[in-house]
Amino acid sequence: ELLFAADALGVRPADCLVVGDGLNDLLAAKAAGMQFVGKLHEFVSRKQFLKAGAWKEVSALQELDLLLG
Repeated sequence: ELLFAADALGVRPADCLVVGDGLNDLLAAKAAGMQFVGKLHEFVSRKQFLKAGAWKEVSALQELDLLLG
């Protein structure tokens, strides 16, 4: 579905940033060749999240403005 969304928008997957809240979101973004930023669930450690390839971890969506600003 991520690749379909990128195609529908006319954007290359490498130019996409996926925002999610779990390891499965991150893995889907990686499989699609997209960057990922997200908020962790308590059952996934920050180390696991970043090791799996997350670009950044945020504690609130408002932090995205600072990252992307």
